[in-house]
Amino acid sequence: MINKLLSDISIIYIAYGATDFRKQINSLCTEVKTKFNLNPYKNAAFIFCNKKRNSIKVLCYDKNGFVLAQKTLVNSEK
Repeated sequence: MINKLLSDISIIYIAYGATDFRKQINSLCTEVKTKFNLNPYKNAAFIFCNKKRNSIKVLCYDKNGFVLAQKTLVNSEK
């Protein structure tokens, strides 16, 4: 799903450091605007990582609204 989401994106921004994963679309858009001084409506993806570094959130605007996808890595060898 994330590959399809990113197929039409022209640029990807990766947020340095950990992000509070309780944040959803509105809070992440505000963070993109205020903390990074970027426009969340442009043809870009914004990637955020959690504190444990085992999960990412990808935020992007698809001309119809915002999409927020989350991917969590799991250890399947247990």
